[in-house]
Amino acid sequence: MKKLLFGVMATVLFSFIGNAQKTNENDLRLEFAKRMVSFVESVRPAYSDKISFKSFKGKLLNDEIGLTVEGDKLLESAFGFLQNKTTSDEIIKVGNVKPLMDAFVFINDYNTKFKSSKGDFALFGMNSDNDAVLKTPYKTCKWYQIFCHLSNAWNWLVENLETIVHVASVYCQFFPC
Repeated sequence: MKKLLFGVMATVLFSFIGNAQKTNENDLRLEFAKRMVSFVESVRPAYSDKISFKSFKGKLLNDEIGLTVEGDKLLESAFGFLQNKTTSDEIIKVGNVKPLMDAFVFINDYNTKFKSSKGDFALFGMNSDNDAVLKTPYKTCKWYQIFCHLSNAWNWLVENLETIVHVASVYCQFFPC
């Protein structure tokens, strides 16, 4: 009887832990989806119908020298959302947020490695904080300031940094990419 009771308790406990982990992953995806909406809106002024991805990037950056893979994929993702006229609600519900997660991990690693706060510049191949060289207007967050887009959830992100980095590295196993 003790073994049966222990078995039931263990099953309930593992089920609870599994659901808590799933909730954390869902919460994480939702937070990044909301920030992806912010990022997409910030680059919207550079987009127009029938524009190519290369032209879109050309409106945001003076050149692509130093543009990282993560930065390029994030811009490509935003371009895709704009091109497909994806609504904010659709991005939040089912949009691929892996590029933003990867950008976050890159910025965090860069800032840690170089004891810097300029990882967002490095993400897009910029080497100074002189944003006068950028070609597009922006709203509250400058389009390249990924941490700014994430700022509303900053405390939550900091508290869950280990989970974010782990989930970002295995994201495609849990959600479609």
